[in-house]
Amino acid sequence: MGFQAIARNVQERKRAQAALHESEARFRSLFDNSPIGIYRTTPDGEILDANPALLAMLGYATLDELRQRNLEDTGFEPEYPRARFEEAIQRDGHVRGLEARWKRKDGELLVVRENALAIRGSDGKILFYEGAVEDVTERTRAEDARRRLAAAVDQAAEAVMVTDVAGAIEYVNPAFERITGYTRDEAIGRNPRLLKSGRHDERFYRELWATITAGRPWKSHFVNRRKDGTFYEQEATISPVRDEDGVIRNFVAVARDVTHEVALQQQLDHAQRIEAIGRLAGGIAHDFNNLLQAILSQLAVLELRLRGTAGAQKPLDEVSQLVRRGAALTRQLLLFARRGTASREPVDLNQVVEGAATLLRRVVRENVAVATELAGEPLPVLADHGQLEQVLMNLAVNASDAMPNGGRLTLRTAGDASRVRLSVTDTGHGIPEEVRSHLFEPFFTTKGIGKGTGLGLSVVHGIVTSHGGTIEVASPPAQGATFTIVLPRQTADALPPAEAGAEPGDMPAGRGERLLLVEDEDGARQGLLEVLGALGYAVTAAASGEEAGALPSEPGYDLLITDFMLPGISGADLSAVLRARWPQLRVVIISGYAEDEMLQRLGPATAANFLQKPFAMQALARTVRHALGDEPPPGRG
Repeated sequence: MGFQAIARNVQERKRAQAALHESEARFRSLFDNSPIGIYRTTPDGEILDANPALLAMLGYATLDELRQRNLEDTGFEPEYPRARFEEAIQRDGHVRGLEARWKRKDGELLVVRENALAIRGSDGKILFYEGAVEDVTERTRAEDARRRLAAAVDQAAEAVMVTDVAGAIEYVNPAFERITGYTRDEAIGRNPRLLKSGRHDERFYRELWATITAGRPWKSHFVNRRKDGTFYEQEATISPVRDEDGVIRNFVAVARDVTHEVALQQQLDHAQRIEAIGRLAGGIAHDFNNLLQAILSQLAVLELRLRGTAGAQKPLDEVSQLVRRGAALTRQLLLFARRGTASREPVDLNQVVEGAATLLRRVVRENVAVATELAGEPLPVLADHGQLEQVLMNLAVNASDAMPNGGRLTLRTAGDASRVRLSVTDTGHGIPEEVRSHLFEPFFTTKGIGKGTGLGLSVVHGIVTSHGGTIEVASPPAQGATFTIVLPRQTADALPPAEAGAEPGDMPAGRGERLLLVEDEDGARQGLLEVLGALGYAVTAAASGEEAGALPSEPGYDLLITDFMLPGISGADLSAVLRARWPQLRVVIISGYAEDEMLQRLGPATAANFLQKPFAMQALARTVRHALGDEPPPGRG
């Protein structure tokens, strides 16, 4: 029995040893073939063992090569949380899922996820660490990229919306919330039709859907509606999103709010149209003034020839009055055309309103009556005449739009010792209280896309405040609206003296002085030649600056009367050329334009010697005598 027991023990020991060898072989096989790096190190960082996966991960060919490296000294980047590792394994006996950056042999950094276990001896002392290391560098980079992409989308200025293939919204970014007014919770699960404005027909949306469901991106200009009902414009691109199999899983829309840009473009287009209209109006007024000047010149000739003829003066006076009415209209056109640098001077607000009313009756619709109620005394203000007219024009156009079925537009003026008031009242539908606080904000409009830039009233506000004034709005329910402008009042003596009507015979005569007349309009030139000759001047007439420049130097001339705009050399340049030849030459500039800024080239000394066409012969006679040095400055006429 003893031998049998010994034999059984030997067999059991052999089986145990075989099992142990088999277990060690299986462990070694797992160790060697595991795709995850496995190591055994001493607590002070000496490498005892490492599997092929870890060697490959760290860039080493053999275990002996890796053993030459101490992980504590060179195995980790400076920010590696080794202290946290040591603390956890000492406290818990293990580390789970610790992410850190390890260095490869070539210095490249890896992001790894590490699990480790402390192996202790019978005395409880840690003998070594056993750990498994997974390279998560690519996964971490992908996660970082996704986080950066998500942050970029969240922080983008453009609205981003993602839908499923049926069109249900799955994601919107903060810009979408800001632009549309819908929160993320309000938008998720709904269809983008919640933004539909009604400005696009069904064909527009059919083409959109057909394009993106066919797998092609679609780009266009949208007019959409915010949650509060206001419209906005955007440039949008909608693209299909495919999975790894090429199947469309989502659609993503990226949209940029271009409402402000569209309004700026409309403002630019409007300014360009106004500039073109202004140039056209100025050109027409200039040409028409030349025609009126020719008529006035011929009328003066007839007056001279028919002086003393019974019954002749009355029809001549009537024609002259009609010419002056025409001149008043062209003067308004010239003021409209002169929209350049503001030039402030004392003006009578009553005269500005009275003159502007003539134009406004042609601007507003025929079913809108324009009335004026002016103060009974002059209302002097320091202002730019053209800008005041622009204020009236903008307010009148707004008022006209508020009366689509017709009504009455009233312009009133009043004043006290320190202020003057201008009010513009309409009988339209009025202005809701919630709108009034936004009236003067740039680009604010209630007229809808394409019907207004939202700049008219902001321009009005800017002009009024730049003149030291204020503007107020009153609008009782369903009783129209009144805009009241208050400006500082100037003293009465600041206004230029009123022009005195000259009597027909009140034309100071000449004393034989030699005058050179340069005028390209035949009728005006012939009439002026005859009138100046009848006044006692020796006059030479030329149809162009070049013809005048070709005249002999002797005898010289005392005075040059020249149109400012000539076919070739301008009147300003001609005067400079002729003054070089005759230093004592005096100059009178005549022009169908308003006092052109180019006239400043002549200098202050000649500023008074300017006549705007059409002018009366009395004004011409007095201007000539003033230029020659023996008459006070005449009234402009």
